[in-house]
Amino acid sequence: MLDTFKRIHKVFLIIGLILFSVYAVSTNTMIKNLSWYVSYKENVTGGLLIFFQILAASALIYQFGKEWCETHYALIKEIPLFLFDHLLLIAVAVFYYWNIMKMQNAGAMNNVMILSQMFYLFIAVSIHDFYEYLPWLLGTHIAMMGLTVVLFLLHILPDVTYVRSSSMMGHSCGYIWPLDFGAHLLMIVLLYIIYRHDSFTLWEFIIINIGNFFMMKVTTAKTDTIMIFAASLGAFLLSTEMGHRIIGKVLKLSYLEMICAPLVTLYFAVFYQPGQATWEKLNAVFNHRFQLQHQAISRYGLHVRGTYVKWRGFGSGKKPSLSKYNFVDNAYLKSMIDFGYGYTILFIAGCLYGVHYFFEEENYSGVLAFAILFLFGFLQHQLAYLTMNPLLFVISGAMLIRMSDVYSFIIYRKHGY
Repeated sequence: MLDTFKRIHKVFLIIGLILFSVYAVSTNTMIKNLSWYVSYKENVTGGLLIFFQILAASALIYQFGKEWCETHYALIKEIPLFLFDHLLLIAVAVFYYWNIMKMQNAGAMNNVMILSQMFYLFIAVSIHDFYEYLPWLLGTHIAMMGLTVVLFLLHILPDVTYVRSSSMMGHSCGYIWPLDFGAHLLMIVLLYIIYRHDSFTLWEFIIINIGNFFMMKVTTAKTDTIMIFAASLGAFLLSTEMGHRIIGKVLKLSYLEMICAPLVTLYFAVFYQPGQATWEKLNAVFNHRFQLQHQAISRYGLHVRGTYVKWRGFGSGKKPSLSKYNFVDNAYLKSMIDFGYGYTILFIAGCLYGVHYFFEEENYSGVLAFAILFLFGFLQHQLAYLTMNPLLFVISGAMLIRMSDVYSFIIYRKHGY
């Protein structure tokens, strides 16, 4: 019976995955402003939320039933053991509903946030491996990027431009901002690198970077271009015997990178000193990011739960005055403000487990993808949002890590048995 339940759940999981991916990508393109999309958006959002809640409940029932059948404990004994053994899953659920209640009380419900966190839950307790739904994830995102560009070429979606200099202008090609186009392409490339594992070829490296070059010429997204080049070069080197050995050792530093990146962000945001020569030079190099981060943390503060902020940026062709512009291009600080530092700590823990998962699978391409993402997160905001970062689904395994497994791992590292 459990096997039949598992097969049925897998079918609905894939359907949910495709539906959410279509919805998620559309929120970062000008599709969201089309009249027919606006008309049905609330109904689609509500429907997806109910669908995800059902899937979350069914996956929890399966997980509980599987463990109960395997252990043969009396039901009254199994419930507290199950709850204790899945503390991280429970912690994420608590922060999820805590955030929802705060948003409702403030009258500022963020549907994308709710859907993203709900999707974490039902994927997290799912009984399926990341590699099973990776092709569906990759295919849906490629199709949505293609659809967005086609609708732009047909003049159905408008172009949002960004004047970088007198000789450089970035085009969004149907996305809400030129840099969002580049960020989405980066995410797709990273998914493809994981899908190819250690079989990435020289031809794939060349083809990807030809597309990368044209993307840069159209959008002027230099950061995304550099990240795509670094990721594809690393993936190609990993396909060689020597590169696999050397880069595999270097990538072990990714644990340190993932811990240090949020801490470095906080240091710059808190200790930035306006008017001080050294800080002003650094601020200019990073396009005034440190100044905006310092203003954000001073104005909104950091709380256990998130704070609703009406971010004002240039996306979708909006042009707020410089005095009202408050957008933070840093994934760690923006996540701490939007979701709270409690949720962000859990998010980092999940990412660390995701890297550990790839190391266990000996998939160094996956570790490389996370290393690139965390570097990218220091300069852009998309890292912590499922709407632009489908790679986050891999960290769902962290929510099922059992406390008994953690205890066994500690004992093994300490005593060697």
